This record gives sequence, structure tokens and C-alpha cells, in this order.
Amino acid sequence: MADQQRGVALAALLAQFGLGRLSATMSGCDFPSVIELNIGGVLYTTTLKTLISQPDSQLHAIFTGREPVTQDAKGRYFLDRDGVLFRYVLDFLRDGTVVLPECFRERERLRREAEKYLLPGLVEAISNDIRNRAPGVITVGYCA
Repeated sequence: MADQQRGVALAALLAQFGLGRLSATMSGCDFPSVIELNIGGVLYTTTLKTLISQPDSQLHAIFTGREPVTQDAKGRYFLDRDGVLFRYVLDFLRDGTVVLPECFRERERLRREAEKYLLPGLVEAISNDIRNRAPGVITVGYCA
């Protein structure tokens, strides 16, 4: 009974600060509100709220405790995926959009990452970006 009362109190406190959506996911898990990630060797820091913002995604399943996750030697949550491309996944989770650099050459790989993370909105945005690129256009310049 005391655990149930604590859970109700936690839910009320989170709701007071506009974080009511997190209450159900945090009550059974030990995930902090700020998450340190190691994605394929690239380090990221974000919020639990961002990681669970897409309810049907793999990240939502992991960070609500429905799927297991490994921690590295420093306690960061480790995913064996492309760490460089994850920055665009994280941008999408934060804003619901993705803006790719003009000279970005990894669209197909990013689309596969989005599929792996079960993010159909990101898959669609990347696919639209690929389709909307003007065919036969040569861009002169250097991309870093």
C-alpha cells in the first residue's frame, strides 16, 4: 500500500510540473530524467521525455522498460547502432522534424536507422527528402 501511495504522489508531482506523461513509465523503471547514451561509441545526453516521445518506437520500448538495454562500463545506456547518424534521430525525437545538410550523403543509411528505431515519421521525412531532390543537379562546392 505504501508503494502505491508513493506512486500516486510521484504521478501528482510530475503532473504538477507538466511531466505527467512520464509518471507511468518511471514508476516501474530506474531511468533518470536525464539519460547518458553511448550509441556505437558516440556519447549523447538527452532527457527521458525525448527518448520516449514516440510511443511506438524502439527507444520508447527500451526506456519504458519493455525491452532490455545494456550499460557500458561507465553506466551509460549502450545501443550498438550508428552513433554519428543518431544525432538526426535525436533531432527528430526533439522536434518531430529533421533538417539534413545539403551535401548529406547518408540518407539511405539514415532511413535504415529510422526503420530500426521504428520511427515511421522519420522514415517518411527522409524518403520525401530523397524524392524531392532535383535530379541531374550538380552542386559545386566543398562539403566538410
